[in-house]
Amino acid sequence: MNHTSDNNTLSAAPEFEEFCSIIRAVIQTVSEITVLERDKAAAAAQRQHHLLDGYINREQAELLKLRGLEKKRTLCMKQLGFGDMTFRRILETLSPEDSKQLSPLFTELMEALRILTDTKTDTDRVIQSRLRELDIFLSRKNEASYGKDGRQDATAPRQRKDTYV
Repeated sequence: MNHTSDNNTLSAAPEFEEFCSIIRAVIQTVSEITVLERDKAAAAAQRQHHLLDGYINREQAELLKLRGLEKKRTLCMKQLGFGDMTFRRILETLSPEDSKQLSPLFTELMEALRILTDTKTDTDRVIQSRLRELDIFLSRKNEASYGKDGRQDATAPRQRKDTYV
């Protein structure tokens, strides 16, 4: 298929509009995952562990949705004759009119993916920090208690107060 012919623009084809629609849906889904990542980081940082499970479940649902959209995108690209071309290569092969329509979507998608990657890195850092704090807390909990005279006493009340959890 010749994508560069000005008389034969893809923007009039229903498959091209479907492709654009899929890219918009991917952008929206990536943005929703980013919000969930931020919420997870905030919950972990604020020690609201009870919220994490809900965020993780919603994130898994969004990831499944994203996988489905990726399958649709791949199929649509094949139908349009793009095969496994990169977005940059697709833009190079399109007519100026089609490229003008698709270029902002690709730019928006790349930016959404960059933000998600940065947010995921930050979230992972917060969660790893919390896990280290919990590990410290658990290791302290397993230590022996000491009485007022300094000797180990299994019956002595623990005076140490956890500041991590």
